[in-house]
Amino acid sequence: MTIYEALQQSAHDAGAKVVEDDALPDGTDGLVVCHGRRKTIIVRKGLSAAARKCILAHEIAHLSTGTGDMRAMSALAIVKQEQRAIALTIGSLLPAKRLASVLNVCNGNPQIAAEELGVTEDLVECAIKYYRRKGVWGIG
Repeated sequence: MTIYEALQQSAHDAGAKVVEDDALPDGTDGLVVCHGRRKTIIVRKGLSAAARKCILAHEIAHLSTGTGDMRAMSALAIVKQEQRAIALTIGSLLPAKRLASVLNVCNGNPQIAAEELGVTEDLVECAIKYYRRKGVWGIG
């Protein structure tokens, strides 16, 4: 089972259906849509495998935080919600020890590390900043 398939199973276990569709607003690669008890995670069709994995993990993180309709939230609450989702995404796809080990082998190059880890360079860079802020030894 691939990591993407495992993520799809996690979404299913959380009660969400995962679909790929290109009918998302510009600038949006993933979205959780809730209709009563039915939840659907939409991932933009046509993304790279690494991007699909990162987007799906991020949207699953939103499900696990239990936040409702973000359109009804204040700007500060939205920022906090995004920070929690990013932290959960990093924790699930890029645990600190694994990221540090790969960065060490890749001489700290986020692009090479992303390729090795099968995630986006943006997520690797975000994880490096996140772990630095947390004071995790061996990152960056």
